[in-house]
Amino acid sequence: MLSNAARVILGLEGDGSLGTRLDALELLSQNVNAVDRYALYVFLLRSDRVQNLTKVQEHVLVNDIMEKLRQQADGAPELGPVLAAVFYNSAQDMVVRDYAIQHLGNWFERWPSNQQMEAVLWKALGETQGTIAGAALLSLHRVSQTHAELDAHRLLGEATRVALDETTGIPSRITALGIASAYGANEVLPVARRLVVESKSIALQIAAIGAIGELGTKADLGILRQVAQDQSSPCRAAAESAARKISRS
Repeated sequence: MLSNAARVILGLEGDGSLGTRLDALELLSQNVNAVDRYALYVFLLRSDRVQNLTKVQEHVLVNDIMEKLRQQADGAPELGPVLAAVFYNSAQDMVVRDYAIQHLGNWFERWPSNQQMEAVLWKALGETQGTIAGAALLSLHRVSQTHAELDAHRLLGEATRVALDETTGIPSRITALGIASAYGANEVLPVARRLVVESKSIALQIAAIGAIGELGTKADLGILRQVAQDQSSPCRAAAESAARKISRS
């Protein structure tokens, strides 16, 4: 039988508001019973899960449910396939699919031997239009730091590909630039140099400056100092830091 808290979370009791549902979610422990857990999985899998919440409110609720399940004492071994199914379901909106990949990445860090879920993260790297590829890159990068069996060479190649792709969404490209430059992918340096001058996104400019700081040469000090000396530039601090790093190398 469903607990009272689960019934409220699912909108079967209470006023159905976001606040009421989140309060009920807080009541769940790190040892949610099997019935409640299954009901929450089914809720996540549905694309028509709520009727009386705005999209933003639904996103908050879904994210918090995923977080609660991921924090279960037993690591919720069955959560990974649920998150993968949410990601693969094109009827789910982009934000929810992004959350699924983020939480799958965190879940995978606890279950790194699950090759099927690793394959889902590699698959997600193909979705470069929004934030999904960036979330997958971050997840794979984190796991690679502690699990040598993850193919770091493949990760470097994928990060480089995403960073060089002009159609990549800004959030994913920022992540890709950071990871590719951290791995020493000199192929992204010409793109980073161009983005500092041409990009209209401050965040992407800062990411490009960071990549230059990792990969650049003394020849890059001119543009970095030019940015650093521009009192109106929001990229000043990043440029100063990159210039110092190159000067010390």
